[in-house]
Amino acid sequence: MERDGQDAEARLYQVLGAVTARSLPNTSREAVRALVLDHLACRVHGLTMPWTGSAWRALRESGVAPAEGEEGLTPFSAAYLGGTAAHAFDFDDTHLPTMTHPGAVVIPAVAAAARLAPDGDVLGAIAAGYEAMARITAALGREFGDRGFHATGQVGAMAAAVAVSRQLALPPASLARALGAAASMGAGIKAFVHGPGNIKRLHAGHAAAHGLLAAVLERQGLSGPDQALTGAFGFLVVHGAAGSLGAAALGRDLGPPYAVDEVHLKRYPACAAVHGAVLAASRIGPLTLRDIDSVTVGTSARALAQNSIPRPHDSLTAQYSTEFAVATALLGDPSEVEPYADPTGGAAGPVRALAADVRLVLDQRSEAAYPTINAARVDVVLRGGRVASAYAEVSATASPAWSDAEAKFLRLTSSLVDASSQQRALASVRGLESGHDLLTALAALPGLPFEPPAPAQQRLGVPAESAAARE
Repeated sequence: MERDGQDAEARLYQVLGAVTARSLPNTSREAVRALVLDHLACRVHGLTMPWTGSAWRALRESGVAPAEGEEGLTPFSAAYLGGTAAHAFDFDDTHLPTMTHPGAVVIPAVAAAARLAPDGDVLGAIAAGYEAMARITAALGREFGDRGFHATGQVGAMAAAVAVSRQLALPPASLARALGAAASMGAGIKAFVHGPGNIKRLHAGHAAAHGLLAAVLERQGLSGPDQALTGAFGFLVVHGAAGSLGAAALGRDLGPPYAVDEVHLKRYPACAAVHGAVLAASRIGPLTLRDIDSVTVGTSARALAQNSIPRPHDSLTAQYSTEFAVATALLGDPSEVEPYADPTGGAAGPVRALAADVRLVLDQRSEAAYPTINAARVDVVLRGGRVASAYAEVSATASPAWSDAEAKFLRLTSSLVDASSQQRALASVRGLESGHDLLTALAALPGLPFEPPAPAQQRLGVPAESAAARE
């Protein structure tokens, strides 16, 4: 990679090392608090998922986590479990310009690091991690994801290493070497898209835990290279990113827009690439199957290539399916989790039947907007010939709003957490400044995979067999 790329990488570490709570405007600090609250909502809900329980049992069986109880839970296993839980139902935040999920990677890594450095600048650490995620993925370019690499897992480890380095107050040179170590630790390809299995749910947890490990290794004297992005065989080089593009994305001055201000808080438990289509469909529905003759969705090339799954066979493929997501919005409330939790069950029958007949086509307006704006057009031919149409765009044009995060937190946790615990967590995040505050919020909420109260199992879409599968 040409010299300007290497200069940009050096500049990147200076910029990331300068991110502090004080360096951020008030709007960005408030955005971080909203992102943390959204993360906690997804995390509590995700702890009820059977695959999170599987990850926990695997950590215990392999000796990474303690054999019994939560006392002695290691920071590594806490980061792994926290990231996996937050990403467990595809409800976690999305940085739209890069289509990554920084919250499920950065925040659990910082929470684990807060156990080592509770007085650290947690707002600055989280903001720096989001900034690293956004800049490195932007430097890789859209082709990285189009070839099938999952940036949340691949780049996430580096972003987590940056965030942990800031929480531990490591100097910029150590931050660079921690990122260099994490460049060897990220993982994730999109082979999960058509299933079977739920390995995608672990990508964020793996990245969070290994980013933590990379920063602690650096603190203990085992370093990575300090030009792991643009030097010989660097991450951007081996993935074919252009030097000028890398330089522009990596080395820009710190300032608006900050990465934390470009994050979308999901309203629907589905892949972010389908949210424009869901919003458009929701403007037409609710309908019944008897009302609908045909459905056509105009969407981006990415959704056509990666999100066309007319007959999903499990939860993950349903959440990646444009057809299924549009059907949920036309027939009911697309923010509910039940249809996605068991897409082959009897209750999801009407959604499944409609999804099989939804047709996807390329829409040039949606393609031009992608990925910073996720857009789609939905045309429904109704019985009798009348056509109902809607075009919608989903973007992060302003900082994530606390009110949106709070509403989502209360909705996802209301049947899992008592009201007093909810309020303690809300108060701690509302005043979030240090690691102490983040740890206090986590202490008010459930930890480890847990069984939700019986009435909540059906509402949250927890498969009945999961109770027997978990300890």
